[in-house]
Amino acid sequence: MFFMFPELKVHFFNNLSTPVSAEFNMACDEALLQRIKSPWLRIYNWQEMTESIGYFMPSVNRDKYGLPWVRRWTGGGVVMHGQPDETTFSLGFPYAFISQQSSSRRYYHEIHKRVQAVLIQQGVPCEMISNESTDLGELACFKKAVSSDLVNPDSGRKIVGGALRRTRDGLLYQGSIQGVFLPENFGLALAASLALEVEDLTINSEVEELAAILAVNKYSSLEWKYAR
Repeated sequence: MFFMFPELKVHFFNNLSTPVSAEFNMACDEALLQRIKSPWLRIYNWQEMTESIGYFMPSVNRDKYGLPWVRRWTGGGVVMHGQPDETTFSLGFPYAFISQQSSSRRYYHEIHKRVQAVLIQQGVPCEMISNESTDLGELACFKKAVSSDLVNPDSGRKIVGGALRRTRDGLLYQGSIQGVFLPENFGLALAASLALEVEDLTINSEVEELAAILAVNKYSSLEWKYAR
């Protein structure tokens, strides 16, 4: 098997048992990318049903739906979170571990290859989309499968999608698996597919403190939510 980090360990943060606010979830991913200098994977949960919208999406009319929503740091469309059959995860690639010559789409493809392999091992059939598919819904991420997304081979329904952001700190991927109830060991199995060694950790106080600040000052602020 080809590993994304063959000579390194990947840090694994399992936050499924401690659902937090949408703002803190977004802030935690950003704080981890800033503070953790090794590759990491985080599996997490939501306090309530929440929509996240991509960084470049307009906020016009978002409030009319009556649902809590948050603007992501990554791109993409609208994603509904907090459903019982959803698993949300993020991956951080510190700057030193990414190729500056490679496009972000290459990382998207490689991440979804690992997810696909683990899903199949755990009895979830899925196929990878090779080309852009027909848009089935206005800006709704899980109504449109794009290249490298994973779909159910029988129904064609999209089950895995994500979004990326590249910064001076590295590369952040935020992904969602929907319509599938996964076993508890999915996150650990995915982490093991990325590197030869996995270190199961809890998020330290430095990251938590930064995330708390970002959750309030950035992701909860009107300037951020309604920036576009």
